[in-house]
Amino acid sequence: MRKRRETVSATTVRRTLEVVRRILNLAARKWREDDGTPWLSTAPPLLSMPTGPARKPYPLSWEEQTRLFAQLPQHLARMALFKVNTGLREQEVVNLRWAWEQRVPELGVTVFLIPPRFGAGGETRG
Repeated sequence: MRKRRETVSATTVRRTLEVVRRILNLAARKWREDDGTPWLSTAPPLLSMPTGPARKPYPLSWEEQTRLFAQLPQHLARMALFKVNTGLREQEVVNLRWAWEQRVPELGVTVFLIPPRFGAGGETRG
């Protein structure tokens, strides 16, 4: 596998293979020619998924963070800074709504309470 030699994680390879597997399954089971015959006449072979250790997180240094933010347009730099400081996932940041903002008068701040359907693990996240 070329991807494995390029030092990508096993997770990256698995995600790529999942896309290939999905396309092959659709071609064999759902997608049809005009005459009704499937694109593939037989079901695709089972693809074995590689296993391997999860890649360890790589925290950005202050210098790397500054250089990264300097390369981004201002609206994306602000979003990236928010994401770095909150630890929210990409979809949680993208789906934020002002309606989720809650005031915490005792601390003089506001927080966002992300509803379960938008938060990780199906739980409300603050």
